Amino acid sequence: MNNMYNWREHKIIIDKFILSQKKKIIYLIIVILLGIIASMAIPYVFGKIIDLIVIKDLQLVLRFILISLFLNIFQSLSSILEEWIGNILSVDCSNNIKEAMFSKILDTRYEFLNSYGEGELVSRIENTGDKIVGFYIELFSSIVMILFSIIISAYIMIRISLKLFIVAIILLPLTYGINYIFKSTIISKQRDYIANLDAYSDYLIDTISNLTGIKLNNLQKTFKGNYKNRLQDLKRVSMSNLKINMTVTSLQDLITIILSSLILFISAKLIILGNLTLGNIVAFSSYMEKLHSSIKNIGDLNLSFNEVIVDLERYRKIMDHGSEKKTDGKKLSKVTSLKFKNVSFKYDDKYVLKDFSFEISKPGLYAIVGENGSGKTTVFNLISKLYTDYEGEILINGNEISDYKDKDLRNEVLFIESKPFILRDNLTSNITLLEKKKVDDPHLEKIIKNLDLGKVRKLNRSNIKDTLSKGEQQKIQVARLLISKQSLILLDEVLSGLDKEMKEKVISKIKERSRNNILIIISHEYEIQRICDGIFLMPDKNISIKKYSQKLAEINL
Repeated sequence: MNNMYNWREHKIIIDKFILSQKKKIIYLIIVILLGIIASMAIPYVFGKIIDLIVIKDLQLVLRFILISLFLNIFQSLSSILEEWIGNILSVDCSNNIKEAMFSKILDTRYEFLNSYGEGELVSRIENTGDKIVGFYIELFSSIVMILFSIIISAYIMIRISLKLFIVAIILLPLTYGINYIFKSTIISKQRDYIANLDAYSDYLIDTISNLTGIKLNNLQKTFKGNYKNRLQDLKRVSMSNLKINMTVTSLQDLITIILSSLILFISAKLIILGNLTLGNIVAFSSYMEKLHSSIKNIGDLNLSFNEVIVDLERYRKIMDHGSEKKTDGKKLSKVTSLKFKNVSFKYDDKYVLKDFSFEISKPGLYAIVGENGSGKTTVFNLISKLYTDYEGEILINGNEISDYKDKDLRNEVLFIESKPFILRDNLTSNITLLEKKKVDDPHLEKIIKNLDLGKVRKLNRSNIKDTLSKGEQQKIQVARLLISKQSLILLDEVLSGLDKEMKEKVISKIKERSRNNILIIISHEYEIQRICDGIFLMPDKNISIKKYSQKLAEINL
């Protein structure tokens, strides 16, 4: 991603997320400047105190000590205020980036999101924003401090001794050169670290999400071992990063030590010759330290920039994904017909659908039947526009599905997935989650009673998702179906987890709903397949229409 070196890219991020907090930035700069002024005056005052002690002027010593006390207190207070404002600014800017990434992920076309693990997406939202904002705020504040520190330090150092100043800056270019030498290595190590962090996050989420299966199959030892290996991988890349950073820092410190020793020797000679006072040397040393610290900060910023490049790439990759269609397109008020004409779709160059066709032209209950992995759920994903990169034609009301706005289409299509969509919230909120308008209370209460969900209401919202059985989760999905107003309903294994009595009740409700709407169901339950108005077989060499018709006939008997 060499384009990330383009400063135009940085300007976009700065304008959007940093400069939107102009007032806080101005406050921060003012506080930083006041702190710098106090900080820069302290070495000069301290040098004066030493010279006054040498000449035994106690009255002036006391005066300058009081001035030093005031300056130190003022600097301390400004430092506290700077940290406070800086943290507020950092949190606000970081939250803005997180919100932008979160919104983009929700709006990104589904096929792009499939390339990420859940842990990786969480890691990108949580870590990327903090690192990017941390770098830019550090950049802003450091530029102000570095600029003023260098100017003031250099001016006072020249006033004290031009010769010492020339010696002090002669080795400084080496500091930046060290950063430049290790630049590509730092970027490479940071990429390696973040890739391992993403893999670690994915593994952790997978493990926590499957605790029941791990316990039932006695896999604790295996998962503990794998987790330990993940931690070791993280440690390895982390220590590798640390090694590079310590190498750079050590070389910079070595240059500083050599320079300080040289300055000390020349200073001693100048004092012996009577060209400088002891107070001058103390002040000069303090300002030289500030100058070197400022120059070193430039190198540190370069190091941070090399590391944050990886986070900028991760941010840009998310933000560059194509979004779903929101504004352009035809409106859709009701689905009256649906047609697949020679539709093909593939994952990673492997076809899961090939020339699949079917047509529905009137309300009713229809089933899509096929073996596992034959593409049944993919059909639903295509109808819902989760996937858009297909071959052939998908027509709704005679128009290509891509002609409709995504929002309008999904307002008319209810897709109840095989994996229940349950939030950590109360029962009513979970049932009415998909509804744009308030649901009539008596109607809702009747549905809750009919589906025997009354006891679920007593559960705390914090543990409702974790304590519900699979059957209870499916009942909540069915409740959503019964209060919904959509004209096209897609049901993926909606009967799974229900007992026989509840299945019969739900089947009856589904059939009743299909009188005025189009309902398409994926189910291996012959009880519901046999009452369907139409059955569409997925292409499969092991299933023929004749064999399947015979099977249904046997069940009907």
